[in-house]
Amino acid sequence: MTAFSFRQTQKLVLFEVANQQERAADPGNHNVLCIPGIFGPVGCGKTALAQGVADEFGLPVFNINCGETADATDITGFPLPSEVVRSENGDFVPWTLNHAMHVACTEPCVLFFDDIDKLPPTTEGALIGLFGKREIKGHKLHPKTLLIAAGNRVGDDRLAHQLSESMRLRLTPIVMTPTLSDFKAYARSTNKVHPVVLGYLDYQPPHLHAHREDVLRFPCQRSWTEASALMFATEDQKSLLGNKENDAWQTIVELKCGEQISADFWAWYSLTRKIDVKKLLTEGDLKMEVEEKDRVMAQYAAVFAVSMELNNRGVKKDYGGLEMFLGKIAPELRVAAITQLQPNVRQQIAKMFPKAGDVLLQDLLRKDDE
Repeated sequence: MTAFSFRQTQKLVLFEVANQQERAADPGNHNVLCIPGIFGPVGCGKTALAQGVADEFGLPVFNINCGETADATDITGFPLPSEVVRSENGDFVPWTLNHAMHVACTEPCVLFFDDIDKLPPTTEGALIGLFGKREIKGHKLHPKTLLIAAGNRVGDDRLAHQLSESMRLRLTPIVMTPTLSDFKAYARSTNKVHPVVLGYLDYQPPHLHAHREDVLRFPCQRSWTEASALMFATEDQKSLLGNKENDAWQTIVELKCGEQISADFWAWYSLTRKIDVKKLLTEGDLKMEVEEKDRVMAQYAAVFAVSMELNNRGVKKDYGGLEMFLGKIAPELRVAAITQLQPNVRQQIAKMFPKAGDVLLQDLLRKDDE
C-alpha cells in the first residue's frame, strides 16, 4: 500500500474529514463514514497530526486510547437501571454517556481513537456502531464532530493486531511514513529538536526511524524529540560546540535511541569538535587526519560545524574560504548546509560572497524541484 509523508497524510486527512463533516451536515445522508485511519510505525507523528487537523478546524480533541479500553462501557458510558423511560415504542433504559461522548453529541469536537490496532474485541462492537451510524446508545453525534483513528500496522508493534473486516471497511486507511524533511519542518515550527540532532540525521537519515525488536530502545521522531529536550537542558548556552566535554549527550542518546545509534552519534559529534572552524572559513580547506571510511562522516561534521558557527556568530568579511569550501563539497552536503543555516545567514552569505550564495541558491532550487 502506498505510504505518504507527514504533510501528504495531513492533506489527505483534511480532505477526508472535510467530506465527513459535509456529509454529516446533510440530514438525509445516512451513510456518512469518511473516517481517516492513520497507520504507521511507532512514534512517527500520528497523534501530532490529529492535533494539527483539530487545530485547523478550531476544535478541541478528546484522545481515546483504544488500548486502555476493557469493555464497551469504557467508550459508551453506563446504563441507568433506576430510570426506565416509557415511550410508544416500549420501555428503555437511558445511558449516562462518558464525558467525551457527551460532549461529542452536544458540541463540535474531534474524537481521536488512538492505538485502534490494540482495540479489544469486546469494545470493537461499540466503535463499529459509532463509526457506521454516528450514533451511540441512541444519541447522535453533533454534525460537526469529527472522527479520526490511528494505529500501528501489524509488524510495527508486537501488540498490534489485525482489525476485523467490519472495522476496516469503516475506515479510510492512510499509511504514513517518517521522512527527514517532515521532521525538519516540525523542528522549525516547534524549536523542540536540537540542531545537533538535525546535523547528525543529515549524515545518517536512516537513523531517523530504525525499528528493531532485538533492542530495548530504537530511534524514532519521538525518541529524538525526547533526547533533544534533555540535550537543550545540558548544553553550553554560549555555543553548541563548546570547549567542554559533553559526555552526557552520549548517554542521553543511548537512553532514548539505543546503544548502537549512540555510538554512531558520538563518533560523528566528536569529529565536529575537532574541526578548526575559523581556519576552515578563512582558508577553505578541510584538513583532518581521518581514516578513509570516516571521510564522509568528517565532511558532514564540517558542514555542521560551519553552519553552527555562522548561525551563532554571523558571516564575517574574512571568511573568504567559505566559497572554496562550498565549491569542494558534494551537492548533498551543500543541501545539508542550506537546511542547517538560518535564513538571515543565507542572506548574509549571498550579499558578502555572491559566488557562494549562487552555489547555495542553485542547490536550494534543485532541492525544491526534487
